[in-house]
Amino acid sequence: MISAPEQYLWMHRIWKSRPRHERLNRPFPPSLREKMRSLPWMSEEDIDRLVDRSNQDAAALAAGTLAT
Repeated sequence: MISAPEQYLWMHRIWKSRPRHERLNRPFPPSLREKMRSLPWMSEEDIDRLVDRSNQDAAALAAGTLAT
């Protein structure tokens, strides 16, 4: 279930492709983590889960097993 359905289209437009840091095999940007912290519905646990998933996806991209 989406906690903030009004954000769906905005997030869809942002994440239509893999994030730049994933495509370039760079670490998760601290500035993006801070932006996520400012969202009232995001807990630190949610953010950690997203960062972990992003790291997994970046590794899969680097290995050539995930499409851009």
